[in-house]
Amino acid sequence: MRAGRLSKARGEGETFRLWHSFKIDKGFGIIEPVILNVLIVEDEVVIALHIEHVVKAAGHRVVGIATNADEALQQADEQKVDLVISDIRLRESRDGIEVSGEIQLEHGCAVILITAYKDQETLKKALNIELDGYLVKPFNEEELRMLLQKVAGRYRQT
Repeated sequence: MRAGRLSKARGEGETFRLWHSFKIDKGFGIIEPVILNVLIVEDEVVIALHIEHVVKAAGHRVVGIATNADEALQQADEQKVDLVISDIRLRESRDGIEVSGEIQLEHGCAVILITAYKDQETLKKALNIELDGYLVKPFNEEELRMLLQKVAGRYRQT
């Protein structure tokens, strides 16, 4: 939740709270909320559903849940993806860093990685792509919401 001020004609304003990022039309004020299209890449169903719940509660759209690299690449090609939230370790040869990086390169989307591993090798590999966030399991819902807001802020101006 963010507090801010709306300016009136003579410099007066009223306090408001934002639960969401909005696109701003400078001539007319707030015109519409920014709704991200989010692809979740997570092979543990319970965690994927938890991420989905947080994303939807923040007002964004989950366009797919992929449990492996092939599903993630296919879903990203079939629909508009603004953000990939991916586990790093997937139960196959390709990891979430590689898959997220490929989707980011092809579609220009943001990436948030979530992992149970915080070793130096994993962290170094994760820095090879442009990250918008990195969370360690068990992740804090508020941290994920803040990262969603950060990514939505990027789209606010487009």
